[in-house]
Amino acid sequence: APAIVFSGPAQRSLTLWPARSPSRQATLYIESSDSFVASAAASIATGWSEPVPGREFHPLKSSAFHGALLRQLTWGFASARVLVTADCEGNPVRLSDGMNHILVIGGTGTIGRQVLSQLVAASAQVRAMARNPDAARLPPQVEVVPGDLTVPSTLDGCLDGIDTVFLVWTAPPSAVVPALERIAKRARRIVFLSAPIKTQHPLFQQPNPLRAMFEQIERFIETSRAQRTFLRPGMFAANALSWWAPQIRAGDVVRWPYLAAPTAPIDERDIAAVAVRALSEDGHAGAEYVLTGPQSLSQFEQVSIISRVIGRPLRIEEISPDQARTELLGIGPLVAVNMLLSAWAAAIGQPAHVTSTVAEVTGAPPKTFLEWATDNAAEFRA
Repeated sequence: APAIVFSGPAQRSLTLWPARSPSRQATLYIESSDSFVASAAASIATGWSEPVPGREFHPLKSSAFHGALLRQLTWGFASARVLVTADCEGNPVRLSDGMNHILVIGGTGTIGRQVLSQLVAASAQVRAMARNPDAARLPPQVEVVPGDLTVPSTLDGCLDGIDTVFLVWTAPPSAVVPALERIAKRARRIVFLSAPIKTQHPLFQQPNPLRAMFEQIERFIETSRAQRTFLRPGMFAANALSWWAPQIRAGDVVRWPYLAAPTAPIDERDIAAVAVRALSEDGHAGAEYVLTGPQSLSQFEQVSIISRVIGRPLRIEEISPDQARTELLGIGPLVAVNMLLSAWAAAIGQPAHVTSTVAEVTGAPPKTFLEWATDNAAEFRA
């Protein structure tokens, strides 16, 4: 079919190439932040010279569009999207507002809450999925909708009108395929909170029951049509809240295994800052960001920093792995405790893996463990 050319100021023109389709719809995708391009596209598809986001349009009844599906056209800009769906029989359609609408799955957890908070601060259009919206306690600027990864039919309403998804997986492995089939079909971009499963450091290469599931999720996303970014944070600084805070609040003794094992604890706010960049900006498609804090610190050093911050001396006692399997069940099931014990044992004798990725992506240095402990000191006081 012949091309349709719409000319505009400064010798700019928009060329549309119709292609045959069994559908009786004409769908136009434009990646652009240029107002002329958006107006031209909407005018051609609908017959209105001044398209307004959200307004109903009645498309031209033109043989040029009858039974045609317009191929995707990429202009020289890519910060917004215009989507026009025109039924050639004249049924009304709506023009997208060109905003990047973001869905956060796992928004009530440690990282998800930080991602939501920073997206709200950036005035992003954000929605959060929660199994129980009434109990989510999220910022009022966030649209909270009910949904459950284990019930795929609940995801459709959550994904309606969504461009980008931040995914924190919180469901069993059996839910991976049915849930991701729906997510990948609707989302243009997926940012997945994974783990450093490809990093060749002993801390990250021990047998891990989550590894196979993360690999399955990543393979599915990679073979979908969605743009993807994988975040691979190491040990969270926030682990200290469940590992050591209960003992510190209860007394002056911290009993822990493998005190000499080094990690590079990362502040949850830094993980979220990288996530927000990947969700909101172009240029992160295909990236796999290994994220760590700025320092290699033994577990003994980390507890000592907390002691200094709260102004209270702590007696730090080494316990054996067998003792840990009994005493540490409060932080998680035995399989998780064994996973941590294996990782710490393998890490003894060499520095933690430290990256500069946070600074490279965000332009700001990652926060130190001392900064994190100072900001969270109240959690360690009785």
